[in-house]
Amino acid sequence: HRELGDWGLGVGVYFTTLRWLTGITLVAACLSLPNIFYYAGAEYSQHQPEVPFHLKGSAICTDRTWVPCVDCSWNDFPENRIATAVPIDGSNSVVNTNNSTYFVLKNNCDGSTVRNGM
Repeated sequence: HRELGDWGLGVGVYFTTLRWLTGITLVAACLSLPNIFYYAGAEYSQHQPEVPFHLKGSAICTDRTWVPCVDCSWNDFPENRIATAVPIDGSNSVVNTNNSTYFVLKNNCDGSTVRNGM
């Protein structure tokens, strides 16, 4: 590190800053480990079976269920999170879309049980 002075002050400052940023990043990673283990565990989202490997441990919740929503309209949710009831006879036609019961995907995860962030 001291030999870098021959290259000028900026090179030494660059590597000193790089060393400090590496240390700060390692400390931040160690502080994040409990949250990562919680989000990847069984109590949050059953070990996140549908999540790609590089996203495991993130706050993505895969534990969802369809629940009825009486006050919802079709435009309140994206199409992959809302559905209507269809007749039991097997025909795929909705009887009356104006009076249909809408079903929406409800997230069953509790989120973090301890305070995250600042």
